[in-house]
Amino acid sequence: PEVFVGNDGSSRQLYDNGVVMPVGWTGSSNRRRTGSKMAPAALGSTAWPVGDAAANPLDIAPFRRETWMQGIRNDVRKRWPLYAADWLDGIRKPAKSGGAVLFLYFAVLAPAVAFGGVMQAATFGALGPRDVLLSCGLSGMAYACLAGQPMTFVAPTGLTLSFIGALAAWAAKTGVPFLPMYAWCGVWTSIYLAVLASFNASGLIRYCTRFTEDVFNALLAFNFVAEGASPLWRGLQPALATGRKSADALLALNAALGTSVACRAFAGAPRSRVFSAKARALLADFGPAAVVVSASAVLSRPAARRLGGLERLKLGAPREQIFSAVDLGALRVKYRILAMVPAVFLATLFFLDQNITVRTVNSPQNKLKKGAAYHLDLAALAFITLGSSLLGLPWMCSATVQSLNHVRALSTYAESVETAPPRPALDDAPPPPLKKPAPPLAAPAGQKRPLPAPDEIIRAAKLRAAPPKQVPKATVSVAAPKVPLVKAAPVADAPRGVAAASPDVASRNATSELVEAPVRAAGNATNATRLRATAGGGATAVAEIQERALKRAASEKPRADDDGGVASVVETRLTGFVVHGLVLASLNAAPVLGEVPLAVVWGVFLFLGAKVMTGNQFLGRAAALLVDEQRLDPSKNVVERSMVELGRRKVAKFTAVQAFCLATLWLLKLNKATAMIFPSVIGVLLVLRAAVLPRVFSPRELLTLDTEIDL
Repeated sequence: PEVFVGNDGSSRQLYDNGVVMPVGWTGSSNRRRTGSKMAPAALGSTAWPVGDAAANPLDIAPFRRETWMQGIRNDVRKRWPLYAADWLDGIRKPAKSGGAVLFLYFAVLAPAVAFGGVMQAATFGALGPRDVLLSCGLSGMAYACLAGQPMTFVAPTGLTLSFIGALAAWAAKTGVPFLPMYAWCGVWTSIYLAVLASFNASGLIRYCTRFTEDVFNALLAFNFVAEGASPLWRGLQPALATGRKSADALLALNAALGTSVACRAFAGAPRSRVFSAKARALLADFGPAAVVVSASAVLSRPAARRLGGLERLKLGAPREQIFSAVDLGALRVKYRILAMVPAVFLATLFFLDQNITVRTVNSPQNKLKKGAAYHLDLAALAFITLGSSLLGLPWMCSATVQSLNHVRALSTYAESVETAPPRPALDDAPPPPLKKPAPPLAAPAGQKRPLPAPDEIIRAAKLRAAPPKQVPKATVSVAAPKVPLVKAAPVADAPRGVAAASPDVASRNATSELVEAPVRAAGNATNATRLRATAGGGATAVAEIQERALKRAASEKPRADDDGGVASVVETRLTGFVVHGLVLASLNAAPVLGEVPLAVVWGVFLFLGAKVMTGNQFLGRAAALLVDEQRLDPSKNVVERSMVELGRRKVAKFTAVQAFCLATLWLLKLNKATAMIFPSVIGVLLVLRAAVLPRVFSPRELLTLDTEIDL
């Protein structure tokens, strides 16, 4: 079997029949893992979940009578002893919590107000900014108290807004009263979500691989960028065409771009080398909030107003009764039953959005310690959806962007460490001899797979690094050892980007060989073992490289970057509760919020959309395809390593499939006729990944570019 390093850095064995097993698997289990087709095994029988095992729900079989409510009971049993600590941890870190509250207040308020303005036009005035603020505040506070994992935020999203707009357009066209139809659709949705939570359906999210997550998160990020860029473009169009209000358009553009750039600069302060670590942390915590306040104050000055007129936030007229229930009896019986159909699509959107966001928040790279609670979180969302529907308030669901910013705002990053490139030492002690190669790996029990052929073993041995030779000091004179003249054979199937041994090495003199051999051997060992190793010693090489890497990582400080470097996270319910409480209190601060320019809000949209793009491998591959192939560095990140290993053509093909899926979802969302059913198309991505892509890409290619499906 072939042994190679997967996308998650772990070693895998690939057999001829397409079965993928961890290195060292002996066939003692009757479960198999495949990347080519879905097996008819029970959904709850998986022992190796999709993606990272630490970020997936517990292995509970869904939709079985004997496991009914088991997931919720386990979540309550796990999180209840930590409930008091969830509040006290935020109190113990006042600086961290206070900075996060200030920034996240504007990060949550800006989308709520902006989406409220769009919703007011989409629903013909039935729902407006004040309704969105009221629902966002109440729902967020309830979720902070009831959910198992409080780091997730609920907020209005562009996908939910598209669904509500499509439902309002259908109701206006057919003459059906909107609010009763809206309420019945929400009631059915809450029932669907409660049933899914009670039958442990969140475990199905393990079939959602990085392929689907990257497309879904890219859709959310582009939606934020579009919401910030589209009003700027609408203001520039008349200015470019007729020259009218050009000063207003340019001032709005500069205000939005300046806000976005400044927020991004302050958020990236922990990765800077200036100031102390504590000062950089304070800048990252309070900087974005200070940018919004400062920009609003500057643009409210008389001098700035003379430069041009900027639109300000408008909350609209207040509700006559804050807590007024919708008259459910105003809708005819047939439409009450008909509301079950759009509720299926909405429940699909909420289910995918909720579980994808929760799994993203609980990713191991975020270093959360208290554990996830998928089933309890989904049950809390069902309760919140029911309350919002009965009160006629806009629906809230898990917001990936705000949730990630919540985690990052409460994270403490390790200090950045500058490391110099390794240099060959001439006076080092001779290294210990390499271990004797292990015998070839046997095929798992029950599979008809012959032992590796001798030529495979020879190729594996050639891929391994030669033992470095002792290089004497410059002041010591030694006799050059004899170097046997061996004709170098080319390495079969050498990975692209890995230099094979030069055929004229044997013809060099002994002194040159002594100086260059350690450096060349180290380079070949790093590249060859990083990209691929075959059976007959390859698995041993992979294990040795991983062991040395772990020892080296343990002796070095972690580096802070966009995708990692997190030292610790303050996991608390306090910040979410206070942030949404401030959003609710903003209803009484309409005159103050009326001074915030919409251009600043659009800048926050651009900043949040760009920030959620970081770590998205789909977008990273799209950008890496423009890089010169000779300048690719496989040691830089997973994206460039996959391009070096598989080649530009395969990576471009996989990226094109994701781009096509993203474009299809975007077009369906923009079209009002299909905006109500497009959430179900997101679920089709799971089927596409499980049934179609394995016919186009090999298991090794899928494991390199994506996470595997475990069955």
